[in-house]
Amino acid sequence: MTANAALQPIHAPVPHRIRQIVFAILVVTCGAGIANVFGRFEQLRHLAATYYHPYLIQAGLSDNFYIWYFLSSETLLALTFAVTGGIIALHRSTTYVTLFAAIALMLFGVTVPPPMHALVTLQGSIHPLLCFVHAIGFALFVIFLYIFPDGRFVPRWTVILSIVLIGWSLMWPFYPPLNPYRWTHALPFLVLNFWFATGIGIQIYRYTHISSPVQQQQTKWVVFGLTAAVLGDFITHIAWYIFPSLQRGPDWLLQVAHQPFFIASQLLAPLAIAVSILRFG
Repeated sequence: MTANAALQPIHAPVPHRIRQIVFAILVVTCGAGIANVFGRFEQLRHLAATYYHPYLIQAGLSDNFYIWYFLSSETLLALTFAVTGGIIALHRSTTYVTLFAAIALMLFGVTVPPPMHALVTLQGSIHPLLCFVHAIGFALFVIFLYIFPDGRFVPRWTVILSIVLIGWSLMWPFYPPLNPYRWTHALPFLVLNFWFATGIGIQIYRYTHISSPVQQQQTKWVVFGLTAAVLGDFITHIAWYIFPSLQRGPDWLLQVAHQPFFIASQLLAPLAIAVSILRFG
């Protein structure tokens, strides 16, 4: 059997019933993200009352402004990931490869890094189910970059990377010191974006060596979205990396100013993937 013949099943449209079942399971699983929203609300309320209240009052703003400003923007980001994944999952031309992408988007998006990182680093604990969903979502999202758009692991050693990534991620709920979202300073950014960088590198390799013209168009969108998200994360947080002492009070205005730019850069990832899949097949 040729390689193209072997790949035909994963490129065949997924039966409607299977798409519905997968979507229903994802919706139930993503319900764990509700705990994230409530937990993040309590955390923001604590931050506003404990650290930022005097600065907010001085600027003529309320604690509620601080809470809802961040909670609404972070919720928009998570919902964009989830809704984008849901649209792809339910689309009539969805294949098994793009269904994998939908699963990755929905699971990663429901525990999207900004609120999750804040919850873990400040509270020190997290519900095991939510941690498990987050770990799986992160691993699947990176693996999606290894196999998109044809479903193959190219180069072959990406299989080893995937096994290492899954094994490491699945240890997060059981051995918290391995969870990068518990680490401090720039370590979470460096380690997590190392994995994203491997995915972007694989996409570039595919573009230059094996992709067809249509697949190259798909790759352009995916690389653009992920690169913009990674750079946006770095650029909008660089002040805290350079000046770690700038926190808990004096940085409130910097937080408010950077948030829309950060959210906009992160939104490019799911939207670019959606264009790649829905526009080019």
